[in-house]
Amino acid sequence: MEAAVVSVSHGALGSLLGKLGDLLTARYKLLKEAKGQVMFLKAELESMQAFMKKISDAEEPDEQDKCWAKEVRELSYDIEDSVSEFMLCVERDSSRPRGFKEFISRSTKLLTTMNIRHQIAKEFEGLKIRVKEVSERHTRYKMDDVAPKENNTTIDLCTIDLRLLALHAETASLVGVKGPRDQLIQLMDEEGAAANQLKVLSIVGFGGLGKTTLANEIYRKLEEKFHCQAFISVSQKPNIRKILRTILSQVGFVAPKDVNIEMWEESELIIALKKFLLDMRYLIVIDDIWDASAWDIIGYALPENKNGSRVITTTRIEAVARACCANDIGCVYKMKALKDYTINKNDLTRQWVAEGFICKARGRDPEDIAKSYFNELINRSMIQPTDTDYNGEVISCRVHDMMLDLILHKSREENFITVTDDIQEMTGHHNKIRRLALNLDGAINDATARSVQLSQIRTVQVSQIFTVARYGTSWQLLPFKQFKHLRVLGIEISRQSEPDQLLDFTGIRHLFQLRFLKIISRGYDVVLPSKIGDLQQLESFDVCAGINSSKGSLQLLPSDIVTLSRLFHLIVPWAILPKGIANMKSLRTLQGFGMGNSLDNFKGLRELSNLTDLKISCGGICCGKLNRDEILARCREVVHALENLCNLKHLHIFSNNSVVYPVRACLDVWRSVPASFSHLESFHARFDPLFSRIPKWIVQLHSLNDLRLTIEVVEDADVGLLALLPSLVYLHLHIEGAPKDRILIRQGRVVRKPRAVVDFRGSKDKKANTPMEAAAVSVSHGAMGSLLGKLGELLTSKYKLLKEAKGQIMFLKAELESMYVFLKKISDTEETDEQDKCWAKEVRELSYDIEDRVSEFMLRVERDSGKPRGFKGFIKRTMKLLTTMNIRHEIAKEFEGLKIRVKEVSERHTRDQLIQLMDEEGTPANQLKVISIVGFGGLGKTTLANEIYRKLKDKFHCQAFVSVSQKPNISKIMRKILSQIGYVAPENNNIEMWEESELITAVKKFLQEKRYLIVIDDIWDVSAWAIIRCALPENNNGSRVITTTRIEAVARACCGNHSECVYKMKVLSDQDSRSLFLKRIFGSEDACPSYLNEVSIEILKKCGGLPLAIITISSMLANQPNKLIKEQWDYVRNSLGSNFEMSSTLEGMRQILNLSYVNLPHYLKTCMLYLGIYPEDYTIARNDLTRQWVAEGFVCKARGTDAEDLAKSYFNELINRSMIQPTNTDYNGEVIYCRVHDMILDLILHKSREENFVTVIDDIQDMTGQQDKIRRLSLNLDAVIINDPAVRSVQLSQTRTLAGYVNTLQLLPFTLFKHLRVLVFQNFKFSRSAPLLDFTGIRHLFQLRFLKIVANRVVLPGKIGDLQQLEAFQLHTQIFSSKGTRFHKLPSDIITLSGLFHLAVPRDVIVPEGIGNMKSLCTLRGFDLGNSLDNIKGLRELTKLTELEIVWSRYYTKSRNEAAEKCREVVDALKNLCNLKCLHFASNHLHVGVDDWCSVPDSFIHLQSLHVNFWHSRVIPEWIGQLRSLYDLELVVQEVPEDGVGVLARLPSLIHLYLHIYGAPKDKIRIQGGSGLFPIMHACLGSVRSIMSSREI
Repeated sequence: MEAAVVSVSHGALGSLLGKLGDLLTARYKLLKEAKGQVMFLKAELESMQAFMKKISDAEEPDEQDKCWAKEVRELSYDIEDSVSEFMLCVERDSSRPRGFKEFISRSTKLLTTMNIRHQIAKEFEGLKIRVKEVSERHTRYKMDDVAPKENNTTIDLCTIDLRLLALHAETASLVGVKGPRDQLIQLMDEEGAAANQLKVLSIVGFGGLGKTTLANEIYRKLEEKFHCQAFISVSQKPNIRKILRTILSQVGFVAPKDVNIEMWEESELIIALKKFLLDMRYLIVIDDIWDASAWDIIGYALPENKNGSRVITTTRIEAVARACCANDIGCVYKMKALKDYTINKNDLTRQWVAEGFICKARGRDPEDIAKSYFNELINRSMIQPTDTDYNGEVISCRVHDMMLDLILHKSREENFITVTDDIQEMTGHHNKIRRLALNLDGAINDATARSVQLSQIRTVQVSQIFTVARYGTSWQLLPFKQFKHLRVLGIEISRQSEPDQLLDFTGIRHLFQLRFLKIISRGYDVVLPSKIGDLQQLESFDVCAGINSSKGSLQLLPSDIVTLSRLFHLIVPWAILPKGIANMKSLRTLQGFGMGNSLDNFKGLRELSNLTDLKISCGGICCGKLNRDEILARCREVVHALENLCNLKHLHIFSNNSVVYPVRACLDVWRSVPASFSHLESFHARFDPLFSRIPKWIVQLHSLNDLRLTIEVVEDADVGLLALLPSLVYLHLHIEGAPKDRILIRQGRVVRKPRAVVDFRGSKDKKANTPMEAAAVSVSHGAMGSLLGKLGELLTSKYKLLKEAKGQIMFLKAELESMYVFLKKISDTEETDEQDKCWAKEVRELSYDIEDRVSEFMLRVERDSGKPRGFKGFIKRTMKLLTTMNIRHEIAKEFEGLKIRVKEVSERHTRDQLIQLMDEEGTPANQLKVISIVGFGGLGKTTLANEIYRKLKDKFHCQAFVSVSQKPNISKIMRKILSQIGYVAPENNNIEMWEESELITAVKKFLQEKRYLIVIDDIWDVSAWAIIRCALPENNNGSRVITTTRIEAVARACCGNHSECVYKMKVLSDQDSRSLFLKRIFGSEDACPSYLNEVSIEILKKCGGLPLAIITISSMLANQPNKLIKEQWDYVRNSLGSNFEMSSTLEGMRQILNLSYVNLPHYLKTCMLYLGIYPEDYTIARNDLTRQWVAEGFVCKARGTDAEDLAKSYFNELINRSMIQPTNTDYNGEVIYCRVHDMILDLILHKSREENFVTVIDDIQDMTGQQDKIRRLSLNLDAVIINDPAVRSVQLSQTRTLAGYVNTLQLLPFTLFKHLRVLVFQNFKFSRSAPLLDFTGIRHLFQLRFLKIVANRVVLPGKIGDLQQLEAFQLHTQIFSSKGTRFHKLPSDIITLSGLFHLAVPRDVIVPEGIGNMKSLCTLRGFDLGNSLDNIKGLRELTKLTELEIVWSRYYTKSRNEAAEKCREVVDALKNLCNLKCLHFASNHLHVGVDDWCSVPDSFIHLQSLHVNFWHSRVIPEWIGQLRSLYDLELVVQEVPEDGVGVLARLPSLIHLYLHIYGAPKDKIRIQGGSGLFPIMHACLGSVRSIMSSREI
């Protein structure tokens, strides 16, 4: 994630540096003097920013550093203000009119801008002086004397951590794949009529959950059951042509001769694939889909052929998953809680060495050190192992896509690697390219690429190129001559047709610094240079391609390759080496040495004493040119050479019939193994049998772990030899003739449990995997009255419970023991309360059910405890073992259900205890009763009070739920109570002007005859309660009041010192705390690694059983990428101070919350602190908040990502980290409103004061005492005049956000707010007598980007065209003229705001002519049909609209015909709005034109929400059934026939339906699910207008 442009820690430095860079461009035409000052400022501020980052990353910065950082932050804001103002002036004057008048205008503007440039030069001079002063102060006080981190210069070779390797040994066990895999396979294999139909299954889950791993497991398990298969990845930027070509390649498609498939269009590829698969049973995995549109194209190429084909998709987005499955929710598998390229370890480590990343240590080989680095990355889980050899060494890995995102982000930041997937992007690089990765689908020698400076590049990696550029008779890839300093060159080319062209690599002879070369070419032959003797730095030469001359004939390797004295690794495709191989004494790897080499070269092998890896082909085309004696001579030389290669570890010999007997004759002379074979770990002798039987000398290879032999015959005694090999892990024995009897492979002195593969050429049987020893079955030990005893007994080892079940029993036992104690108390009571009796009965019944299950399980285990002997006994024991394992799994599932029941009973008891307190007979039932809930912050007092309130409120005449807080505004609290209980103020009476005493009297009088329920939340002071209490009458109507507080003395005062009415919140038990903690982090209590048990217990002790503390800390750990590393947990434990058992203080809780805050990324810290502008307990709209973040510059515009989408991801991240709490979600499960817990808000305000980030004012006099500049101002005022002269004396020009939540008569003068970006004004004065609020001053807010006004009556300016930065304009108010008359139009030039994205207006407000010019609009709400016909026609130009609300006001409509004509234009416009997701109508004329539709417009393909509140079509339109993305539908119709809802039942995504019927139906309308109808609908509501009560719908 990129750093925010504006952040808490860095102030505006991020944004400022970008703007300073822009200023230096020709566009702004700075004076030379100013330009020099800007360059100085930019250099100084970049240095300051680097130090600011260090400070922000420190847990406890030094006070001096904090002081200096604050100064830099303030300075950055001031400089940015000046720069923004200048840029705005230049941009406003950038238009160029024509004609004489325009000439005069341009001349005037020229003089003006010249004046501006002189002014900015002067300002920069002053700013330069300030920056110098700050910099000198930093040096003077030695603020950067930071102790450097200690460096360990000793190099210790790292090996793979075996515990970690065990984690990765099977990807199935890594992500818990086995269960989901089998579940999905069952879904794919289901029988019945649907079995032969094409079925699409979609796996959905967040990145990192293992979707690809699961899909790969299913693919591997099922692929043999299908005629053809393919597994491809799509990614965020899909290249559809490339994807389709890859599928064609994998399914076995062969293009017609002389047809170049790479030149095919997308449509041709789709047709070819569809035709090829039509009669096939295919299995295709489409991995990592990000967009439904990509699936639409790919899915079209997959025919529904009724052959039982299957498609699996994986995605992170649930809507995409549903789209893939045609919204069949039963085919969507949600992952519960590894990129695609497999990287060879040897290649990677050799590239590190070639690049110079590995220091040469004395006595240590650089490649060994590089491999230890590789192992360390594996151990740290930064890369993921994909393959291991049979000795347990990781030989290949991959990088998870989320980790790759981080790597690419860091690489861009450091200019380390440049990744290009579009050739045009190469020209846009301002930095020098150091390392270049090309992932292209097209020609790469484009002239644009040639214009880029390439001489300083050290690494080039090219992959997946299908077309290259032609030069003469050969085809070239890159202009190699330009790569002057190239050290690493890796090229992988794929082509699916057989071309005649050659790829020209002759240019590599100029790469004098080249150290690593790897060429993989599939489909092309390559031309190498005839000489490469100048490449004396070359260490690795790896070519996997056919080698030809430029004329197309077979060619030797470059003639002077044998002179490369530093070449360590030579890997070629059985090519012929020039004479002189004996000179290549540095070689460690020689693969592809063929029989066609000269006899001198065969003799020369014995000189290569450094060889560790040798692959020899004793056969091939060249053998046909040799006679038997020549072959025999070469074989003898091979055998002699082998006796001399004392470092050999891997020997692979491949042979065919033409050389078998000469080679065998040479090898048969061995009676004992050569001394050189003492280190041999891998020996392959394959294809045709080099040995008639297993040679006896093979038993002397004590280091051998991998053996693969082809032999003619085998006898039992021969196999016995292999059993004596002590290190053997893998054996593959290929036997030419079928044996007469079974071959028994017994375990000898083996170190590991080997695996043997035996196959027979003479038998039709498939090869068999034969374990040398049967795997031992291992079962994890885990395991009121009589039940508690039995539960204790179950925990003993006798019953061998699964670990999961054991944890559940421990929980049950603890809970039931507490219940047992309470049951005893109840039984000792003479007269038990009815509620207690009811709860006791529930507990008893539950105990009976649990005991029944336990007794049954114990009996079944004990019945099977006998141990019969002999063979029959073995069979019986085996069957019983399987039976009892099944029983244990069943009991684990049952205990999970019982655990849930016990928790429900326990929670119900807590709530019912309080309800019982409210109703008990100690107080007469009709008297007012006050119950007080007391407990420390974060225990859940408000949650409990809210539960009771929701459960009981329907039993009372009126209800209210209000919050008090530390600084109570009694008048505001009283007005809230009056509003919630249904009080209506007398006409012409302004309730906002009432005194406190008047409000109390009004509440008391209104409640006098009512039975009321009122919750007073979060009382901090007895005096506040005393005042509120005066308004609550004791009226003998059975009223109830609930208070919550943190202070016990306040709780007692609320209850009139009746201690029995005080309910003390208890902290969570240890078991509940652990359950909440671990489930938040791992998703399950049992998923916690054992090495984290101790530290988790210590962390939980410090949380003291407080839910808020536990969920905050656990969310922080859950969001850490390294959450399994113990050091991270130790850090959390050590960062927490004394635990809550010792000190339950506000400061202690703040410490826990502060730790979560400190561990937030920088961009989230900024976004979180911004929440301080909202009042306590305020419900915050997500869209408002995220748009304010964007307006403030907290969200960096990333390439290809919309800033608002990025801001919403920040919002979701804060939700995931439990820093904000969701309050409302839409029907699609998206959080749309949130709130901030009061304790977290306390931390936010504390940090905001510390950082001078947000200034909160709840008393107007406090403004005059502000010493710091006010950057963001939140006003929470009540009935005051706020333009007092004292306020005017405060400097407000630097304020960037002004949020007013006020009941005020007047506004602050907006001319004071020179740099305001966000203006939110919410006035609670909704009465007819409310005064006019004058907003005409907003026309001067030239940098304003977000404007929201919620008020009763306002005056707007006539023009706001100068607000060109404005992005969001929201009005919830009535508009008046300055004279007090009602006004129905927006400012006349609002249509010129080219950057306006969101416009929301009241329903009777008219938009000025020219709405078609507002092409950037994404949201348009409140668009009235009273607008002109031209404006309605202009809607069709707003193609970016995603949300549209159309309303109808009778005030403007002269006739029904006029309204109908406008409706037709609206309908026509809708056909053009192709991005619409949300469409709401509030007009009863819209059926005109719409009813004529036979099919849904193409523009409706993405529609998700459709509300038609007043248009009443006769019946439900048929075209609605085509809206496959629709999840929210509100509809009004005149009638519904019996089968009328069938069209709605087929909507695959529908979740919420509201159906209003104007006419009474003749019979019941039944809406039912099942059989594919309403597959995922959650809510169905309905109403019928013509009768008083709703019929059943």
